Amino acid sequence: MLKEGIKDVTRFIIEHSDILVTRADKDNSTIIIQLTEYNNKIYEILADKILAEKTYFSISKDPTNTMTNQTHILLTR
Repeated sequence: MLKEGIKDVTRFIIEHSDILVTRADKDNSTIIIQLTEYNNKIYEILADKILAEKTYFSISKDPTNTMTNQTHILLTR
């Protein structure tokens, strides 16, 4: 019974590519939203210059390796 439900949901998601199913940033919950609405919200956040200046900024290179190395150094002290 559960497997059939999972198959139905999977089929529905595949057939409706205009719907986004993802985890919420906060909480342990799932978000189901129309893709156009999601994109509009993202563009709205990025277009808000006051918020964007405080929250987002360009970086010249990917900091992943540096952060990984620094974390490793801290953990091995």
